Amino acid sequence: MASIADKLTHLWVSPSAQRIRAAVETGKQRLEGWMHALGEMPLWCERCRKEFTLARAFSGEMTLLQDIPRYRGTLHHFCHDCAAILRAEYVAANPYMCSQCKQRHNRADSHLCAKCLTSYLAVIYTREVKRVEDQNQRARENGVDATLTLLEWLETVKDFDGQCYCCGKPFQALDHYIPLSKGGGTTAQNCLPICNRCNSIKGAYLPDELLAPSPRSPDVHQRVLDYHQKRWAIVMNETP
Repeated sequence: MASIADKLTHLWVSPSAQRIRAAVETGKQRLEGWMHALGEMPLWCERCRKEFTLARAFSGEMTLLQDIPRYRGTLHHFCHDCAAILRAEYVAANPYMCSQCKQRHNRADSHLCAKCLTSYLAVIYTREVKRVEDQNQRARENGVDATLTLLEWLETVKDFDGQCYCCGKPFQALDHYIPLSKGGGTTAQNCLPICNRCNSIKGAYLPDELLAPSPRSPDVHQRVLDYHQKRWAIVMNETP
C-alpha cells in the first residue's frame, strides 16, 4: 500500500500539477512585468515640475504634504526641496498652534483654530443655554422674576472675563447675588458667574451676611456694586 508521501510525490509530478505550476510562474512573470512598467510611470513635482518615476516617489523621493490641510487627502506630489519651501510658507502664514487638534492656524486672538473654536463655541452655547433655562425655571418655581436671556448672561460672563466674581478663578456656575429664597430673581442684574467652591460657601446667604472684606479677599460686595454702577448705572439694593 502506497504511503501518503508516495501519493504526494506522484501528485506533484503529475501533468496537471506541472501545468498549474507553469501557469503560476507565467502569472508571476507577467505581474512582475506590470509592476516594473508601473514603477517606470512618470510623475512630476507639482511646483517645480521635476520628473520622477512612480517607484522613486514611493521610495521616499517625493512627498504628499499630508500635514498641510490644503493638500491633505489628495495626491499632489512634491519633491523634498519644494515640500520644505511650502511647509515654511505654511508655517509663516499660520504661526500659531491649536491647543486642541495641534494644527497650525493664523488666529492671534485665539488658542484654537477656526474648526475647534466653532466646535468649542457650540458646546459652550449648548451648555449656557441649558444653564439659563434651568435657572429661569427655578425662579419661576420660586415665584420671582425670570427674565434672564442668553445674551445678557454671556455679556455678564464676558464682563468678568469668565472668572468667578468672588475669587477670580474660572467660573463654573451661575450665582443669584440675592438668593432666590430671599426674593432675588433670575435677572441680568442679579446673576453673576461663580466657581463651585465659592457657590457652595455662599449658599443662600445675603451678600452682607457672608461677603465681608478680609486681608486675603477684597470687598466682593463693593466690587459687584461698582460693576452694576458701571453696566446698569444703578446701585443694587441689598433687599428686594
